[in-house]
Amino acid sequence: MTVAQTYHQHSVTIQQFTGRKLKMDSDALDAFRGVMRNYNTRLLPIYSLWGIPWCLHLEKDSRHDKYFLDGLAWYHQERAMQAPGLPRRRIEFPSWSWAGWEGIVFYEKRTSLYYDRNGPFDASARLASLLSKSTADFDSDETKSIVLNAAVIPADRISRSTDKPGGWDLKTKKPIKDMRLHLSCHMSEEELHDRLLGQDTVVCIEIGRIFAHHFFMVLEKRGPDDNMGYSRIGLFVAVLGSMEFGNIRSYHDGGRRDWVIY
Repeated sequence: MTVAQTYHQHSVTIQQFTGRKLKMDSDALDAFRGVMRNYNTRLLPIYSLWGIPWCLHLEKDSRHDKYFLDGLAWYHQERAMQAPGLPRRRIEFPSWSWAGWEGIVFYEKRTSLYYDRNGPFDASARLASLLSKSTADFDSDETKSIVLNAAVIPADRISRSTDKPGGWDLKTKKPIKDMRLHLSCHMSEEELHDRLLGQDTVVCIEIGRIFAHHFFMVLEKRGPDDNMGYSRIGLFVAVLGSMEFGNIRSYHDGGRRDWVIY
């Protein structure tokens, strides 16, 4: 089995696992570790960093970053929020991991066939810092924060739109087909839009894409000071063509920075 096939199988496993009802929040990763043993012992092993896949054997050519960033592009779908109080934050786990929230998560249109033909996630961000990379220290307090080097999407490029499927639009030279917001926190889309425009407490950063699906992580400040870092509160998924992808990148040339996410 190729790395791509194993990774795809892993993402499907996450989706299925998050549909389970657990008695205690602390069980979220304890139970998942049992599932992960099957992946840890393979010829091309996949480890888990707070539930997100970590392919250490690909580190020499930096592809481990791309798979890790792909693993960060999970989201809660509307039907997962029908149960009262879901998704619900699990504060003992990082916000950037699905384990940090109770509720079913989804990954957009992953197929092992796509990976085999096109290579891994086309990442625009990169993992700038991770304090511990040894498998023995996975899921320790030292790895609860990650640093992503990524570009922020200018707030005036994102707008609410009743004419677009999904209710959102992204200004590009060619129209996008669809843009949807998947929030994990209990905030209205109108409030999020207002806070994005202020760009002081909520920002949207570019992660990367799989084919025409482009992913933007929504971050919220953890306090009044940037030094306190950010929490992940949602994900935008926009359906674009390859030309529009280049246009997005041209908006923020030179505008990259490090984002500390807890």
